[in-house]
Amino acid sequence: MLFSSMIFLWIFFPFVIIGNTLLSVLPISSGKQRIRCKNYFLLACSLFFYAWGGIYYVLIMIGVFVLDFFGHIGWYPNRERAGKEFCGLLFS
Repeated sequence: MLFSSMIFLWIFFPFVIIGNTLLSVLPISSGKQRIRCKNYFLLACSLFFYAWGGIYYVLIMIGVFVLDFFGHIGWYPNRERAGKEFCGLLFS
């Protein structure tokens, strides 16, 4: 799916904007829960967008998620400064 295709412009993009807006106004008890719901919605939409181009791109995206997750663990504040710099260079 290209950004300039009619499917993206008339179906996918409005669905994402309307869905994200509806999740913003839902009566959820906590602001953190609302943000978490919005993030999961946007993640699902992103995976769908990349899957439209091919399942190979979804696998790459999931690999990047895993790499970023472990990079974040390596960036934990209790590490030494040299370790932080190495992880910052490795995962940025």
